[in-house]
Amino acid sequence: MKRIIILVSIFLVFTSEITAEVYPITPAPLRKLINESEIIIVGRVEYTKPQKNKESWTSEIAFIKVKEVLQGSIEDSIVKVFFSPNMVCPSPASYPKGEKVIAFLDKTEHGYTTHSLSYGSKILDESGIKVYKSRILEMQQINKIENESEKRQEITNWLFKCIKHKMTRWEGAYELSPKSDFMSFYDRSSKKNEVKFILNETQKHELRKILFSENSFKYFDIGLVDLTQKGSHDNEMKDFLVEFLKSHKNNIWFPSSIMKRIAYFDNRENLKRIIAKLENEYDYSDFKNEQLRKNKLVNEFLNNF
Repeated sequence: MKRIIILVSIFLVFTSEITAEVYPITPAPLRKLINESEIIIVGRVEYTKPQKNKESWTSEIAFIKVKEVLQGSIEDSIVKVFFSPNMVCPSPASYPKGEKVIAFLDKTEHGYTTHSLSYGSKILDESGIKVYKSRILEMQQINKIENESEKRQEITNWLFKCIKHKMTRWEGAYELSPKSDFMSFYDRSSKKNEVKFILNETQKHELRKILFSENSFKYFDIGLVDLTQKGSHDNEMKDFLVEFLKSHKNNIWFPSSIMKRIAYFDNRENLKRIIAKLENEYDYSDFKNEQLRKNKLVNEFLNNF
């Protein structure tokens, strides 16, 4: 662990000109991107090239052929988007050659930059573009509603649409249940982690059915768990999470998130102690041994459950 701290310290010294920014940015789900971006386009990345006199945030230029403008106004058929693909944290915008993209952009003197970095460049296939385009156009219409009560209800229904679909699940989950996502720790908005939109029981029931019917379970699906669990006596949810943990115990990245939710149902201190051991003393310098250590603790958790 000390070795990692030393390496990180050295890295920060040699990158002192950007250390103020070496930190994840506030998460930007779809509604935020729509409300804040000057331009939204559907396009295809023709090619990228390094920029002369490059700066840390704009070391390359992506040339994107505009297929459709969803927000704002663009006269050019190809736009220049300045970005830096070699950033590590925060995560940069991505523009692989030949890929289709929905890009959320801000105008600059010589071209465009991507709003909210990685959040603002969405590499999608045709089906994904269709889904995202529908949600974008819907939100633009919702934003025109003047009655605040009606508008809030329409936003809630829109977020429900987002979370139901695998393609846009995170977009809805982050607003409906922000604390389900570890990235909420980095949210520096003025109303951090405030739940503004509440689903009704019918909507929660539908999400619960979706959760139990999924063949795969991603990290952002934890939002479905938190939104639909029915309290500390919800044995159906507990059994679902236990079975998931058994079949995915070799996943190094988020077993503790599942284990915390399992431990909640029984409120057992021995399970909480195992989770604490799992979350402490990471050693990212030795991935193999770190994975073995986590596997051992997950097995210990399951054996004590």
